[in-house]
Amino acid sequence: MAIRTLKTAVRGLTAVMASLFVISSVGYEIADANRSQVDGFLGTTSFEIDVTGSRFPKDYDTPEAMMAAAKEMSIQQGREGFVLMKNDNAALPIASGKTIALFGAAAYKPFMQSSGDLKAGNADRKNLDEALVDLGYTLDPTMKGIYDKILEDYTISNRFGNTTITYNNGYVTSPGDMKDYQIREVPASKYTDADLGGAAADWKDQVAKNKKNNVGICVFARGAGESNTYKPGSALDFDGNPTGKDPLALSDDELSVIQAAKDTCDKVIVLLNTGNNMEIGAIAKGGSHEVDAIGYMGVINDYQCIGIAEVLTGKVNASGAMADTYVYSNANNPAIMNFGGAAYADAEVVESDGTDPRYPGTQISNGGASSFGGSKTTYSGQNYIVEAEGIYVGYQYYETRYYDSIANPSSKASSTKGSLSGAWDYDKEVVYTFGHGLSYYDYDQKITNVKVDRSVNGNTVATVEVTNNGNVEADFLAQLYVQQPYTQYDKDNLVEKSAVMFLNSKKVKVKAGATETVEISVPTRYLASYDYTNAKTYILDPGEYYFTAAAGAHEAVNNILNAQGYNVGANGAVEVWNGLTALDKTTYAVSNGVAVTNVAENADLNYWL
Repeated sequence: MAIRTLKTAVRGLTAVMASLFVISSVGYEIADANRSQVDGFLGTTSFEIDVTGSRFPKDYDTPEAMMAAAKEMSIQQGREGFVLMKNDNAALPIASGKTIALFGAAAYKPFMQSSGDLKAGNADRKNLDEALVDLGYTLDPTMKGIYDKILEDYTISNRFGNTTITYNNGYVTSPGDMKDYQIREVPASKYTDADLGGAAADWKDQVAKNKKNNVGICVFARGAGESNTYKPGSALDFDGNPTGKDPLALSDDELSVIQAAKDTCDKVIVLLNTGNNMEIGAIAKGGSHEVDAIGYMGVINDYQCIGIAEVLTGKVNASGAMADTYVYSNANNPAIMNFGGAAYADAEVVESDGTDPRYPGTQISNGGASSFGGSKTTYSGQNYIVEAEGIYVGYQYYETRYYDSIANPSSKASSTKGSLSGAWDYDKEVVYTFGHGLSYYDYDQKITNVKVDRSVNGNTVATVEVTNNGNVEADFLAQLYVQQPYTQYDKDNLVEKSAVMFLNSKKVKVKAGATETVEISVPTRYLASYDYTNAKTYILDPGEYYFTAAAGAHEAVNNILNAQGYNVGANGAVEVWNGLTALDKTTYAVSNGVAVTNVAENADLNYWL
């Protein structure tokens, strides 16, 4: 049976956690044009390498050709990396002729990795507002005027590929490490403040007069950086007052901006400009500030907004998917108990001026920055983090608990422990799971074959048919998941396994009404699990392995439950029915889009060194 979407859209997957940083052509042109000055200042002699006859031939004939290819790759990342998380009321794609009202500082000045000063030229790069205009859309002038004034003191500088953004009214680009984090989104109530440019008192009426034709897009950002960690409960509002909320939750100020968009626009879309798992339950289905559509932009580069705008306007299909699980409360994840780090009580015992007989002649310093080295041997014992989350984080935890609540009631997976309210309920815990992402066009994907090569360097190859049920040629993403057998050996030796594991994915372009076949391959050793108590290496258990092509981890689990004899209805009801018949241990069977095979046939246990 084909794996189908329940609504108008299905998903596809691209790693979207962080965008690839691509240097713009401007950076090269500046350096090349000032070659002699740079050489004079640095005392260097620049040169070009003749690669004629080299065993590493160049891919491009000129630097300009290389930069053109880099630009196109950046645009492609926008097209394929953007994730359509929610799309109700035909909010997306945006119809031609609509006026777009942009709300939020990041709509005009996004959180990004840029290669140049936004005020110093770099006219080739595009922010979202510019990309939408280039596609023929009109921006609401009132909202643009408000944010032009709010952000007019905006500056940006670039050093060693890292973008530093400074302006009085906008998002903080780095959260610091376990410090208070101010979410400096200007609330809608302050648009008329003289200190912020002083919009006209009737600004809302000016925007709303075109309400039926308005599409509101709100863009919110969260900065991040190396060695930076958000501190739970440390959020400050626009005025700098503590709110007690998670910095990764939408703030009340941001929700006021969303409400302003809802008051003045026919449809409202929220875009997330971040590399972090935000708490967005308030704007998802049934939320207090539910919007029509939600999209994930990620941390963009110079040209990515061009591709993102093409998705928003339907020039290309939405084909990205979540690389993380978005939940209603980050604090409810069991691995959170290890969050934050701590200091060893006796950390000072390793400090030495060189006279410690245990470390003769060795000077040892101990501090937060000791990992950066220097003249002394260093030891950062003052700070440590317990990394013991195992499968108790992300989709592995949530999908496993969901699976156990149905297939293993004795596990007490539905108990009140760790739940937001009452008995544990997946739908009340998870907003969007790993692999989730919608498509503008309905499509099916079903697994038709699995071949397993158990040699040391062998691969497992799944054949997947992808059918485009729409009337437009489009890209779709097939995702491959597996459930490994959970044996008595695993239980006795504390080998942890999640109920489902993502293996790999592949995108394919399919003509309208047609079907394309793709092969998704993964090294067979990836099916193994680590046995830290007995074998102390990776093991491949005997037993039945359930493979499925699915639109996200949750759909994969439901497919497997169905194949195992549990009929999981849309309303969450579970009925037991006669599922797969007994399988020949040397073959596989396919039923309901799930392929079952005994990977470790004729072997009690395989070890992978």
